[in-house]
Amino acid sequence: MNADAKDYAYLRERVFVNKGRQQIYGTQMQINADSTSFEPKPMVEPEKIDARRQEMGLGTMENYIFTMNQVYHGVLKKKKGE
Repeated sequence: MNADAKDYAYLRERVFVNKGRQQIYGTQMQINADSTSFEPKPMVEPEKIDARRQEMGLGTMENYIFTMNQVYHGVLKKKKGE
């Protein structure tokens, strides 16, 4: 059976993160220290994340964080001035 590249990336990351390993596609997120935004859990070579995400058919990390913040905004604290 062939898996979609995006599905593979999400599954792989979930397994790796749950085993305490770093992710390579940045699909698993956590809330940042001040609870105002999502951020990826620890990653291998974060400076290359967008290239790896592109290979799997995923959008940029910046867009993923933006989407997570929009979809799950109810769990975030408002930033000063908002």
